[in-house]
Amino acid sequence: LNEIESATLSYATMSERFVAAVLFPHDLGMISFDDLYALGIPIYLPTNELIVSMATAHLLGGRNYPWYMLREEHADHSAFAFAERPMPWEPGWNGVGALNTTAGKAVYLGHGVKDNPELLAKAISISNFALLPHVSRFRSIAGLLRGLGKLSPEDFAAIGKAMEKSSLEAWETTSEFYQSSLSFLLDPTR
Repeated sequence: LNEIESATLSYATMSERFVAAVLFPHDLGMISFDDLYALGIPIYLPTNELIVSMATAHLLGGRNYPWYMLREEHADHSAFAFAERPMPWEPGWNGVGALNTTAGKAVYLGHGVKDNPELLAKAISISNFALLPHVSRFRSIAGLLRGLGKLSPEDFAAIGKAMEKSSLEAWETTSEFYQSSLSFLLDPTR
């Protein structure tokens, strides 16, 4: 990559430079998705079915693959943390309830996801990029290009404003989660 392509951009620069973004997920949690969403930059992603296909190919394709949160070798590290004591707060998306079922634990902690397409689809269905509104989806590059070609600058701006509003509303719940987490870390006896 040249200097311009590899430069770290400020949030202000990203907001000024990009009208929209196309992301191909490489894990369940992507900071780039969350940042672009909060900035109100319209995001285009493959459909969940296409993401499941891409994730399956990566998970089965070898040692150097993305999807860190779904790797079986990391599942036991997460499971160990929950075996010590139950979660003292609700992480959202019914996380505590999900961790009390075998299938929910498998989705949240990565067990068996690699060999079970239905479990992988469930894991992908609870990611931010699948749950948050105002994210556009495409089934093919041709479909993506057709969809983008139909939008005006005003359409992109309206999508961006809706995303910013949704992000601010989600922050209320998210900030409560971080406050609870921090309180627990500072004083686990509470």
